[in-house]
Amino acid sequence: AAGAAPAAAGTEAAGRADYHPDMTRFDEERLRGLVERHLHYTGSEAARRLLDDWESRVGRFVKVMPIDYRRALEGRRRAEEPDPAFADTAL
Repeated sequence: AAGAAPAAAGTEAAGRADYHPDMTRFDEERLRGLVERHLHYTGSEAARRLLDDWESRVGRFVKVMPIDYRRALEGRRRAEEPDPAFADTAL
């Protein structure tokens, strides 16, 4: 069906991307902003219907992220975390 998540939806990889059925609040706000801009610039009736029924439709979206990009973000996040071995060290 149109807009349906791939059969491998979940946090498992399907091909070369991860499909995440749950979005963060930031993801949802960004998606809504993109749809609102699309409506503004195109007058799209599909965008208008989506926004008019946003609460019931937003759950149909999935987040798709290339596996390599996700891994790079995770590595960056780990590198920025303080090392617990030095957390209690007094100077």
